[in-house]
Amino acid sequence: MATVVEEFREFLRSDNVKRHIEKFYEHMPDVDDIIISILKGHMLIEEQLSELIIVKAEKPNALKDSRLSFYQILCIAEAFLWYNDSEWVWSSCRKLNSIRNSLSHELEPKNLQKNIRDFLNVVEKHYPPPFRKQAKSNQSTRLLTSIGMVHATLSAYLEACRNTENKKKNSSV
Repeated sequence: MATVVEEFREFLRSDNVKRHIEKFYEHMPDVDDIIISILKGHMLIEEQLSELIIVKAEKPNALKDSRLSFYQILCIAEAFLWYNDSEWVWSSCRKLNSIRNSLSHELEPKNLQKNIRDFLNVVEKHYPPPFRKQAKSNQSTRLLTSIGMVHATLSAYLEACRNTENKKKNSSV
């Protein structure tokens, strides 16, 4: 477990942090439209999960035309990267996916506000101290911050995996 913490700290010091944050804010809307935030956030998180699988896969080209669903990608990523303190990440991804599915398949989704609150409750428990005041903001800000938190955590996992794979390659050369 210590290596995960060390890799996370290394990630925080790297230029990759800036790249992931910039991509997140480039694609997330600067509006109070909850539906757009959910849809775009879902796509950004799906991209991170897919990248995690590719980095961990022994033969990533085999996945090229796989057309896996978000849920399938999530399950594979979780199987590759489950840590004792990561359950909230996978749970929040499932909740976000459920919200996105209801928006995609129902004109007026039932329990939308409850499902958003459930997602926020899972993520907000894991806010670092500087972000805890965001939990008292309006729903749009809370949603943006929570999706950002999940995205940042997956970005850290991704960079830790890349660093580990690079170290393996360099040590075998």
